[in-house]
Amino acid sequence: MKTRITEKHLRFRLSEEDISKLASEKTVATTTVFSPLAQLKIEISLWNLDTSLATFEHNTIKLQVSENAFHQWASSDEEGLYFQQEASAVSTIDFAIEKDFPCKH
Repeated sequence: MKTRITEKHLRFRLSEEDISKLASEKTVATTTVFSPLAQLKIEISLWNLDTSLATFEHNTIKLQVSENAFHQWASSDEEGLYFQQEASAVSTIDFAIEKDFPCKH
């Protein structure tokens, strides 16, 4: 999983292996260790609701994605799943979960 974070946008690029794991195990995660006491975990999981949700707690960015939307996307030519979430009364954050497949030349 590759991650890009900017002020108002989080983008996650999933490899074919990540997508297969998410489909079969309903979760995929990665952890970046900064020190023995500091790490950032990113977890994407599937749930049965029709909406997607992102949270940040205990140094973990957790995205819960609609299982139906995920399976439709995973079996299509669509590059990504996208959603927006309110961050405050005056700002939003955009989320993108995209396929990171090798280019076919």
